[in-house]
Amino acid sequence: MPSVPAKPLYIRMHADDNVAIVANSGGLHRGAEFACGLRLIEQIPQGHKVALADIGEGETIRRYGEIIAKHSGKDVEQVMRDIDRDRFLEPHEAVEYGLADHVLRTRLEEIG
Repeated sequence: MPSVPAKPLYIRMHADDNVAIVANSGGLHRGAEFACGLRLIEQIPQGHKVALADIGEGETIRRYGEIIAKHSGKDVEQVMRDIDRDRFLEPHEAVEYGLADHVLRTRLEEIG
């Protein structure tokens, strides 16, 4: 019996977001189709971002209602390259990239 493709599940935090996080266990296969008509052109692992619509050159990438490119001070092309691959940031790296303002410290670290 042929397997039925998984229905795409994703996390979109804000109505203005044009990217979302794939929530399917094991990710989504190339060709998976969303209810909005979006069809994936490549495999997207679970927990990775997927564009919900075409994002043209110079257009803004929105995630969590924030404008990543503008908040980070990076150009859209750089942000697209950075989010197009496995990249995990340590807290201090998120600050350096411009995604966070500062890293909170524990009381023990402050007593130090």
